[in-house]
Amino acid sequence: MKSIILDTDIGIDIDDTWALGLLLNSPELKTVLVTTATGNTAYRAKIAAKFLTKTNNDHIPVGVGLTSVMEPKFEKQRGWTTGFKLSDYKGTIHFDGIQAMIDAVEGTDAPTLIAIGPLVNVAEFVKRRPDLAERTNFIAMAGSIGKQLLGRPGAIAEWNVLQNIPAAQTVFSANWKTATITPLDTCAQVVLDGELYQLVKNANSPVANAILQNFRTWLGKPNQADETASSILFDTVAIFLAYSTEWLEMKTINLIVDDQGFTKEDNVNGKPFNVALNWLDLNAYKQHLASRISLA
Repeated sequence: MKSIILDTDIGIDIDDTWALGLLLNSPELKTVLVTTATGNTAYRAKIAAKFLTKTNNDHIPVGVGLTSVMEPKFEKQRGWTTGFKLSDYKGTIHFDGIQAMIDAVEGTDAPTLIAIGPLVNVAEFVKRRPDLAERTNFIAMAGSIGKQLLGRPGAIAEWNVLQNIPAAQTVFSANWKTATITPLDTCAQVVLDGELYQLVKNANSPVANAILQNFRTWLGKPNQADETASSILFDTVAIFLAYSTEWLEMKTINLIVDDQGFTKEDNVNGKPFNVALNWLDLNAYKQHLASRISLA
């Protein structure tokens, strides 16, 4: 069982919530810490803590990461946390999320750090303790190599990188034990619809129910259940990569982040990343995702 530290900007796009659910329902993985990244990180910590509570995982510590200015329009899940306070959480709340990340890595054999948001917390972790990067397996939903949303051709500056380019440059130039990413090339093609979405919708399991409550809040209709498909579930692929590369074409590419936020191949200055470049069987992954999210 792999020990996982998840760094997430949960509460902006809904895919982080699906990713957290996948993580909790994956028996190959043991979550030792969840930290929140960018914007109002206390708001994000409340979502994570309530989600962990609702899914009977309130033993997992939550770390509040570095804050930044972000418009309230990016807090679309706030309604789900109404009446819930961080002090209500039975588990530990660390108000220095970076130190909690450091302590978790130091206290874990072969830790895996999964980043599914802007890389501000991870960059600060690297700056404070570059030595710990060398014993950490790093996985991120980040970048765009040759495709963008829904498989459209052409690279773009991807959101998680673009929000703080210097932080991304720090993280991409660190000496990780291993480094793996799912860029938009693969993660931006994952949508559950039809029978697969209905499987999740009808699961009536703690994780599925918590996801659906958040999804409907995020959609702006918390008391309705007429949705027929998910949004793009980018971040779930980063969780999947922590336990499998099945159905994916992986390629080692030396990468840098340039000053415009593009992830580019650079065989002189780049660090080697295991890149999930293409799907070999996207439908198989979507079936796996829907089934695992639906587990009781």
